[in-house]
Amino acid sequence: MKKNLWMLAAILFCSLGSIALTSCGDDDDDNGNGKEEKKTNADVRVALVTQRDTYNMFTFDFSLTDPSGKTTSYKFDSSDKSDDKFYECEANSFISGCTFMLIANPQLKEFFENVNIHHYLCKNVPSGSKIDFKTVSHLLKTYEPKEKGNTYLMPGVMVTLVINGQDRPYYLFNLNGNSVDKTIWEKYMSRYDGQPVEGSTKTLEIVY
Repeated sequence: MKKNLWMLAAILFCSLGSIALTSCGDDDDDNGNGKEEKKTNADVRVALVTQRDTYNMFTFDFSLTDPSGKTTSYKFDSSDKSDDKFYECEANSFISGCTFMLIANPQLKEFFENVNIHHYLCKNVPSGSKIDFKTVSHLLKTYEPKEKGNTYLMPGVMVTLVINGQDRPYYLFNLNGNSVDKTIWEKYMSRYDGQPVEGSTKTLEIVY
């Protein structure tokens, strides 16, 4: 799977359009008979992406509130052994987001492959509804920052609309690999310990 994903990166780098406007699959508005396409509510697939090495530094509380107002909460730490996989559209979006960073820093390839995926599905979501997701990080007090720095990727969320069986990428967190060493550890500790994680904390309106 990893080999296939990274083989797509070069193609995606040349052909990536706007993530929010790209659809995976045939998405013709005109079905050839002059009739308007039947509208239906979308399913909303939420993917939480965590980087395994980051569990050496933090644990995370993740909550998802669906359009009905129901909130479900989860905890993630080094015991997270998820074998969930990216859907094709998610993989394409994630790889394209990594591409520019990899051009500047090719050794990050293995780092970006070392992720866990967790999927959550909101069914029959009307256009104009809102979902809310929040991730709070908690520093492991036993962690000792490395002299030369520790690279990490804080958790992020990807949102895909599923309409008439077609996946439409809707939201992708900004990929941001960081490296922190002892000299700036106190700064990062105060920034992240007990605080919401930007890439996976948002109230998102679903419009289609």
